[in-house]
Amino acid sequence: MKKSLFISLIFCAINLSAQEKTDRFTSGSNNQPHDPKMDQVNYVPNEVLLKFRDETSVTNGSRVKSVGINSVDNVLQSYGISSLEKLFPTAQKPLRARMIKSPQGKDMKIPRIDNIYRINIPQVAQNEKPVNIRQIIDELKALPEIEYAEPNYIYSVDQLQPVGPAITANDLARMQNNKQRINSTAVVPNDPLYPQQWYIPAVKANLVWEQTTGDTTQVIAILDTGVDWTHPDLTNKIWRNRGEIPDNGTDDDGNGLIDDYMGWDYINSDNNPMDDNSHGTHVAGIAAAEANNGIGIAGMNWKAKIMPVKVFQSSGRGDAATITQGIVYAAQKGATVINMSFGSYAESMTLLNALANAYSTSVLVAAAGNDNIGIGPCGICFPMFPAAYSFVLGVQATSSGSMASFTNFDPDGPVFSGYQSLLNYELSAPGTEIMSCIPGGNYR
Repeated sequence: MKKSLFISLIFCAINLSAQEKTDRFTSGSNNQPHDPKMDQVNYVPNEVLLKFRDETSVTNGSRVKSVGINSVDNVLQSYGISSLEKLFPTAQKPLRARMIKSPQGKDMKIPRIDNIYRINIPQVAQNEKPVNIRQIIDELKALPEIEYAEPNYIYSVDQLQPVGPAITANDLARMQNNKQRINSTAVVPNDPLYPQQWYIPAVKANLVWEQTTGDTTQVIAILDTGVDWTHPDLTNKIWRNRGEIPDNGTDDDGNGLIDDYMGWDYINSDNNPMDDNSHGTHVAGIAAAEANNGIGIAGMNWKAKIMPVKVFQSSGRGDAATITQGIVYAAQKGATVINMSFGSYAESMTLLNALANAYSTSVLVAAAGNDNIGIGPCGICFPMFPAAYSFVLGVQATSSGSMASFTNFDPDGPVFSGYQSLLNYELSAPGTEIMSCIPGGNYR
């Protein structure tokens, strides 16, 4: 593995856990901890995601109300669906089954994604009764042509601690004690806030810098709330789509998106993936803020490019369909690392299929979560997806050199798994007091 990619893995391990203990709490005055069981009922109320079996022939195209299969159409029409669209309209049917080695060295089939659809059902059906999504799903799953049908589950990013919009003198004084953690014999960039980046020497990344500071072939897709691509520490690091001519109003690379020359905003369906939350910019800064430029902080990988892919709303919420579109986009556009600082305890097969496809070309990294819950086997166990998958590097948080009290955890370790499906969290990295960029040219 290239040392530059190794640096990419290090920064992903850090930024995915860079949240605070209070992150994943439900709203309300009681401030109760997040209930994992509630994720099963947290989904877009009028949408269903379904995948046809590989041997099934779907005759109709995108955005129509039938698929040319009587049994399926009868169910869809009985609920008066308003639209049926291919989730990945540019995905091609593979000529033959594709295989890849799993992390355990076993043959792993790359699933098709060209036969995945999203169904939109009116909130009130023709009989004026509320739509029962679970009933529709059960009826579809019972059909031999359907591989799966599921709700469009909601995922969330772990919110940043609400401290102020920018660094203050008090913030700097409070973190001053981290200065002595910097190894003066290692590479020390001239970025003024680097002494506050205690997490870099904590994982010995600065020792890796003695051999390499990265290379421009590494492209890190930040699937998040967007990235402030105008930030002075990030603007020179933004990936450019060489197949797209900027602002000519034409889809030059033929991927169905017009002028996506620096990523895409799947929330607003435009080519400006600007951050309106702060989370995505914070993550991007840890990953690859411009280093040794006398400004702000130093990113883990000095030369890697950042691909902004906005799949979360300003509230930090996003759905499985939107997120998977972002995953497929990132993989198709050449991301070598796909960074996912989000999760849910509800497993989406659509997300799993998209990730399995991306795994053939990209390193996948995701957050383990901040609810102090074990992946299992244990008393109360809930795996966090997608971090729990064996081909996704799941990251737990550390604080002051030991496991943080709030982090989700893997009690049987990163190698062995008590689950038949080999669910695991593989890494741990600093997860508190992480200095990085926020929108508006500021830092937190």
